[in-house]
Amino acid sequence: MSSPSTKRPGPLPKSGPSRHHHGNDHHQHSKSWTARLYRKHDAKHHRREDAPLLADDNAEEPAPSEAESEPEEEPRRCRDCCSGASKGTIDFIKGAGNRFKNALANIGEAAKSAGNAIASGAKKGGSSVKNNPKKVMGVTIGVLAVAVAGLTTAVMIDKIQHKHQVDICTTPACVRASNFILRNLDPRLTAQESAQVLNYHTVAVDPCVDFDQFACGGFGQQYDLREDQGDMYTGTLVADHAESLFKRIVMLDDSKVPNNDLAILKMLKKAYFACMDHTQARESGLKPLEALVDHIKELLPTSQYGRSGARRLDQSTITTLGRVEGLDKVFVFLKTTGIDTLVKMDVIPDPKEPSTQTVALSPVLAIGLPAPDNYRDAALVEEYRDVATETLKVFYDVHLNSSSILRRHQNIHSSVLDIAEGVIDLEVKLALALPLPEDLSNIEKTYSKISIGKLEAILPQIGIETVIKDLAPGVHPTSAIAASPEYLERLSFVLGGTPIEILQAFMSWKVIHKLAEEIDHPKLKRLNQFQAKLKGSAQELPAEPWRQCVREVNEILGWVMSRFFVKQKYTDPKGSAANVIADRVKKAFVDMLDEAHWMTKDDRAHAITKALAMTHKIGYPGKHPDIQSPSSIEKYYRKLNISDLHFANKLEFAKFETERIWSKLGSTTAYDEWQMYSTAVNSYYDHVANEMVLPAALLQPPLFYDDSVPEYLSYGSLGSIAGHEMSHGFGPVGSHFDKDGKLRDWWSDKTRAAFDVKAQCFAQQYSDFTVKGPNKEYQVNGNLTLSENIADAVGVHAAYIAWQQAEKEQSSKKLPGLDKFTKQQLFWIAYGGRWCSKTTPEKAAERVLTDKHAPKPARILGTIANTQEFLDAFNCPAKEPTCEMF
Repeated sequence: MSSPSTKRPGPLPKSGPSRHHHGNDHHQHSKSWTARLYRKHDAKHHRREDAPLLADDNAEEPAPSEAESEPEEEPRRCRDCCSGASKGTIDFIKGAGNRFKNALANIGEAAKSAGNAIASGAKKGGSSVKNNPKKVMGVTIGVLAVAVAGLTTAVMIDKIQHKHQVDICTTPACVRASNFILRNLDPRLTAQESAQVLNYHTVAVDPCVDFDQFACGGFGQQYDLREDQGDMYTGTLVADHAESLFKRIVMLDDSKVPNNDLAILKMLKKAYFACMDHTQARESGLKPLEALVDHIKELLPTSQYGRSGARRLDQSTITTLGRVEGLDKVFVFLKTTGIDTLVKMDVIPDPKEPSTQTVALSPVLAIGLPAPDNYRDAALVEEYRDVATETLKVFYDVHLNSSSILRRHQNIHSSVLDIAEGVIDLEVKLALALPLPEDLSNIEKTYSKISIGKLEAILPQIGIETVIKDLAPGVHPTSAIAASPEYLERLSFVLGGTPIEILQAFMSWKVIHKLAEEIDHPKLKRLNQFQAKLKGSAQELPAEPWRQCVREVNEILGWVMSRFFVKQKYTDPKGSAANVIADRVKKAFVDMLDEAHWMTKDDRAHAITKALAMTHKIGYPGKHPDIQSPSSIEKYYRKLNISDLHFANKLEFAKFETERIWSKLGSTTAYDEWQMYSTAVNSYYDHVANEMVLPAALLQPPLFYDDSVPEYLSYGSLGSIAGHEMSHGFGPVGSHFDKDGKLRDWWSDKTRAAFDVKAQCFAQQYSDFTVKGPNKEYQVNGNLTLSENIADAVGVHAAYIAWQQAEKEQSSKKLPGLDKFTKQQLFWIAYGGRWCSKTTPEKAAERVLTDKHAPKPARILGTIANTQEFLDAFNCPAKEPTCEMF
């Protein structure tokens, strides 16, 4: 695989007058890593499984099934890197021992030589030596001196050998952790080099210039993307290992499972084997999807407007600014099918009254193409139009127009072309009506409490009041929160000019578009290939059916899977260790707030109060449901019916989840309910609950280690995650919520102004980063990613302070093969290793347009440039951070 030529990156931005404004030096630096990382990949995509690297000491690896191939051989460089590092450490110890033995031998030889010298002198000089006491004394002293020197050397070598053994952690977990880091490091930093004291500014890759390449240069060479992957990073390795465990769980022998777990295990197995029943899926063909499309046609018929299906589209079908009969029913139907369209309606805690659940309306950003900006790409839109035309032909009667006028597509009637073009044109109009993504991150612009009556007047076509009544029978809210009332007005205007046939086809297209990957049929192949292309992968679904099915089952029965995952992979010591890290990071964060003198004294005091009030949930929930109680999980899923048909199970779960969420409307908020399964390799901060959540699946190597591994690794990875989530409570959004989770301005104007100046520095810094797409470079949106970028910098700073305190209490050992890196440097290498990644240009383009997180390399480079401790650890030329918050 060839890679494009790249410019060498420049150094980290220097401090000084340009601290908040970055010129050409930084721009050149930020572009340098894009061409290297976001290179075009070969057509062949395979990922080497490295589960033993990530496994716990006592974990058993899944035995491959007959259908599975043996894992590919590890790259030779990785094995050499690991063995070289271990060998270097072992050779040092063996060498010290040999030197000790040689010293003892030398003492004997010296004494023997001295004795021979005396004897020889006696023979040659007769009685001259014997009769000369001074000569005898001199020789004797010489012998003793040699002996003492030899013994001293031996003792010193013994001490060095012992000290080296004591300072190096050689547990299996440490060897694996060291192996993971060494394999990630840039290949030019050989095992031999990394075991010596280096001048980092003269080696092949300077950490102060490109720390992403320094810490992660070997990552992309170890792993190949699977055909269904557009990208991967360290978290993907952890998730892959979790999925292997999911597979073992669904294959558990019933006889080896406690009786109280049997019912939920059987539910899990039934869902899994329904998904794996490919014969049934092929026999069903398009029928399940056709049934959904037909139902939409029944709910929103075109004949109600005095038109027969055979007539061509004209302005007589344009909806007025009044109610569209049947649109409310279609809206509810799609919602219960798990599809949001036109406007997203949810039930959430009211930010100003968080103990109460209320209705919230917000724009749907994923209209059809991944991002609104994609509709500016004429070539992509044209291809998308062709795909839609070909696909809709399958579901719409080609005899709608007896004239049989053909356009660009052979055998496709003009009526189908009109419908397809109308659908895509509608999507373009919706994209233009959307607010900017970064505006939706601004809480001041996204909280508008509006009466239901006024919402009906703003957007009359949908029938919002009727939708609410259907989704939450018996509940009659008088108001709702609108994230963007301006969008609702523009949406009404767009709908007011849309033919009913196009609106009906648009709703059908949403169902087809969302669920096509669940249908095994050649007529949907082009749509699925197009979807995969947008995601930067070669195909939509994994080549291994079991992998897709364990994901699907985890989505449907996530709390059941969580219970068995927790039982097998999560222990109380893990929870205790993670809690200790979270507590220490929280204390460090409080200390940082106390030093934030850009805040007024009162605001600083309130911020500290909020930080002290912040709670954290780690591992798994104890309520809603209680993971330790099978009966609690059974009760949670009591209304979910699992059948032998996978497609039906997907729809059943969507309906179950919609009803579960909407049943909360008007009730009191359950603060002890989790928003994420314990099987998620992820984390979150809840503004209204003022809490951070770290699920059990996140607490796995190499993101988190037990106490047999030096703590700088866990603090550099999991500690920075905890700090990241905590800092969200004081970022662009969190700073508007008080300690009780209420939306209110508790900061003074002076503090807010100072915060905005600091935040603008981050926005400008990250806007200088670019990523290489398939046809052009894309600029990172520093405003869209602002909250996450601040959280990265603040979080890792808090984690570092917390680790330094822990290190004072108990000094950590070094790692084999990495013993000449300082502990401070290993902390940062662990942080960088958390974000090691590989991606295709297509996926890079999709993420930069849709993801509120910066690209992984930018999360490394931007963060370390903003952290004084990194600059000090590697003695970087830049002596002050580019941007700072706390």
